[in-house]
Parts: sequence; structure tokens; C-alpha cells
Amino acid sequence: TAVLPALVYAYGLLGSVKELTALSMILTLGCLAVLHDRWLGAAPARAIPFALVVAAGVSALGVAFGAWALAAAAVLLALAAREQIAGRIPLSRLLATGGAGSLALLIAAWPTWIHVSRSFNVAQSIASTSNAGNLHTPLRAIQVLGVWLRGSYKLEPAGTALQLTHVLAGLTLLAAVLGAAHLLRIRAYPLAAWIACMLLAWLGVSESVTTWAGAKTLMLTSPVVMLLAWGGIAALRESSPRGLAQAAGWLGAVAIAGGVLASDALQYHSSNLAPTARYRELASLNSRLAGRGPALFTDFDEYAMYELRGLDIGGPDFVYPPPALGALARGYGYPVKLDRAMPAALAAYPLIITRREPAASRPPAAYGLVWQGAYYQAWRRRAGVAPALAHVALDGAPTTDCRRIEAAAKSASAAATLAAAPAPAVVPVPLAHASHPVRWGHQRGGLVMSSAGRLTASFVLPNGGAWELWAQGQFMPSVELRIDGLPLASIAGQLSGNSLVPNTVPPISVTLARGAHTVSVIRGRSTLGPGDGGSAVLDSLTLTPAASDRPARLDTVAASAWRTLCGRGYRWIELLAP
Repeated sequence: TAVLPALVYAYGLLGSVKELTALSMILTLGCLAVLHDRWLGAAPARAIPFALVVAAGVSALGVAFGAWALAAAAVLLALAAREQIAGRIPLSRLLATGGAGSLALLIAAWPTWIHVSRSFNVAQSIASTSNAGNLHTPLRAIQVLGVWLRGSYKLEPAGTALQLTHVLAGLTLLAAVLGAAHLLRIRAYPLAAWIACMLLAWLGVSESVTTWAGAKTLMLTSPVVMLLAWGGIAALRESSPRGLAQAAGWLGAVAIAGGVLASDALQYHSSNLAPTARYRELASLNSRLAGRGPALFTDFDEYAMYELRGLDIGGPDFVYPPPALGALARGYGYPVKLDRAMPAALAAYPLIITRREPAASRPPAAYGLVWQGAYYQAWRRRAGVAPALAHVALDGAPTTDCRRIEAAAKSASAAATLAAAPAPAVVPVPLAHASHPVRWGHQRGGLVMSSAGRLTASFVLPNGGAWELWAQGQFMPSVELRIDGLPLASIAGQLSGNSLVPNTVPPISVTLARGAHTVSVIRGRSTLGPGDGGSAVLDSLTLTPAASDRPARLDTVAASAWRTLCGRGYRWIELLAP
């Protein structure tokens, strides 16, 4: 009993919050159920396991965890008061026990206590926020019973799965009622009081908080309800040696355990796991450039604020964008368009971190490429280089672009320079007429590969040689790519920080001849692997010529020679001071 809470505390330091809270509830219950009669009258060290469990919750969730810890503490205090009044526990022993527990709680959760006011502010913000996180609607109260036969806790089961969910949830509720009656029958009043306090805390807190925080309170309460249901199963099995009630207890145990395990398996199978390789690259970039920020981050992923914590990053599509650059994105989570920024507005950022994409535009001419990985590029403002006098985005229409180039050149002195960022040569693979299973649907323009199958599409290359194939979409399960029937690569665990922004898989090198080719995207049969039922959406396939200098390339000419830039295909031009 002393070792398990210590393990939970150590587990909590690793940040596994959801698992920690479930284990904390179970072990807190264990402390009360097993130790309450001997705890207060024995050595004061018996208070340390309970203190460690509370410290684990406070360290991971903040002071808001105290609402559930107080439910247990209130029962313990009432029990202690009864024992002390009856003269069965000396006051000195009671104070020593409380002091040992308080000291352990103070030390184990010290980082939270020294910032307790900040923790209170965070808890209040979470409780009152209108941001529902990833929940479009509140969770259902029935989910507290631990059975939900759907791959996502955000969506309601359908058909037979919905009916079976209701049957198993009803069985769990009946068992929980029997468990409550059993506690009262055997006069386990401290344990019954603790469970009652937990349920009251859930009902009270859930009525005063918003959608996201309400889901957290439901998650914290579910283990208690489930344990109460197992108490009802135990009561049935003990009712008679070989009676009908004991058989019902065995059947109920199998049904409840099967429902919970099936629910967990569906969640496990359908979850999107963290894109580990991409986060590792961000962490390595943070180690390489820490302290050289602030940095502008153009890819939407809120976890980047942690992975790049040494760069003081700001994102135009984050909740709180840099004031001068908020217009670079259409809002929270939307793609960032650097071409919308005036050069002077970027002057405060020595670094810009961009995502590697087939048709991406490089940052302004004042920045040079200092690092490139599989997913990201880091650009640094060159020392002593002033912001451009003007930045003009081009749309690829030769006549219109030439007029814009002329206007920019004639607005400057003859000694000024024009810098132009070449538009990448892109060969898109047309997917609109590709062959694929009819059961595959669509999501925000992407093709949802909801089951095993093959997509085949044709494309034509203008030149032979070395090319790079770019796949964009969300690819949690393994997907195989083939060109002209030959295996090229398998991709999996490739996700963006937001489904509004198509994820770009690192380019795949391939050597191809000029002319027509076919590309195949194959999703295999489902496996039992974690995340194999997660997101599988294909947004686009694109090819670009392989060129190591393409991202950083700039063409520069004197302003008087502006005509040489017409008709050559650029993403933008900048007018640079002499």
C-alpha cells in the first residue's frame, strides 16, 4: 500500500494525466478502505501513502485536484474526530499523523505550492473558459458508467453498438446500486461516505463548469462508480454458496469487464497517437537554436510552444497571435501566409520556423536558411540587413505580375535592387478522377480512407530525372505508396496539429522518366495496433524537382533591369535598399 502511491506519484511527474487520475482515485479508495481503522491509531507514517496520492494529483492537475482530495479528507477528519472523542486515539497521535501527511504533501507537491496563486488562476480559467477544446458537445452522463462502444468518446455509438452500450451501462448502474446497498448493510459507513462525497463533488462541479472541464470531472468520477459496481458484483457472489444470485454475479462480472475492455480496445484502436518523429525534430531544433529568439512559427501546433520553449515562439494562428501579425492567418488554426506580412512587421523576429511544403513560399530576402530537417526549416535574419522597402506578392499571371514588378521598380532609385523568390515547379497528381473504393468518403476536400483499399491516379512529368513526391493528409495507420507498381515507401503516424491544416509528409525521393506514370495509395487491412483505426485522410499528392538549393534560392537584379524578371514565375518580389 505504501509502494503503489509512490509509483503513482512518480508516474504523475511524467505527465500522464488521465491515467494518473484514474490510478489516484483507485489508490485513494484503497487507502480509505484498507487503512482507515488502523491508520489513525497506528504509526503516523501511515498517512504518507494518502499524501503521496494527493500530491500526485495536485502536481499533475493543479490545486483543482483538491476538490476530490477534500472528499476523502473530510471522511478521514470525521472518522478521526469520532475516534478522538471516544478516547480511542490520543490527541498527540492524531496530530502526529496529520503532521506527517501534511509534511509529505508539502514536499511532494512543492513546485505547485510555491506558485499556488498561479495554479488557482489556471484552475479558474479552465473552469470558466468557453473554449470546449476538442469537444463539440458535452459528454453524456451515461459515460460515467465506463462503457462506450465507439472508437471516439466524442461520438455516440450507432445501431447494435448503441443498444449494447445501453444494456451494459444499465447493468453497471444496477450493480452500483447493489454495491451501495451492500456498503450500508455491512455498515462500511466511512467508505460509503467517501463514495457519496465523490459523487456529490462530480454533480456539484459539473453544474458550475463548462464543457471541457465537465468532461474532466466525469473522467475523475468514473473509476469510483465502476468500483462501486464491482462491490455489487461481490455482494451477489457472497449472497449464497451456489444460488442463482451467485450465477448472476459471475455473469454480471463477465458482462461489465467485457464492456469496459471492449470500450478501452475501441478507444485504443481509434486514437491518434502523437507524431513522435515530428516532435523530436522540433525538440532538436530547440536545442540547436535555444536563446536566439523570439521566433515566428508558421505551422499550427500548440505543442510546439513546449517543444520550442527555448525560442520564445509566436504563432499568427495561435489563440494569442502577435498583435502586428494576426492578419497573416484567417483565424485560430488556419494556415499562415507570410506573403501578407510587410517586411518591417517581421523585424522583431530574428528567427522564422516554417514547415516544409511542396509549394511553400520562403520568408523575406532578409532571412537566410540556416537549418533544414525532414519537417521544418529555420530561417535567420542576416546581421545588418534592413527590412525590404516593399514586398509584393505575385499570383503567377504573367501580365499582372509584370505590371506589379514594373510598379515596384519604378518607385525606387536606380541603385535599388529587386529580389525575387522563384515559384517551385509543381506537378500535382489529379485525384478528382482517381479510382478508389466507393465507400471512401470526403472530409474538407480530402479523401477519407475509412477501410482497406487502393487509390490509383495518373500524372505526366514534363522532364525526367530526380523528383520528390509529397503526400498531404492525416496518416495515422500505415499507408503504402507505389509508383508504376513498384513499392516506394510506407507512411504512418503522420499528423498535423489541426485538421484544418493538411499535414505534409517529408518528401520521398524517386527517379522517374519523362511522360505518363501511375501512383497508388494502398491502405491495408486493419490490425490490432494502437491507432490503426485513427485518421486516414488523403488531401493531395504532388511532385517537385529535387534541388537542394530550391528553398533558399533568390534571383536578384538591379531595379533598372526589372524586365528580366517578367514571365519567369515568382512567388514574390522585394525592393531592397541600395
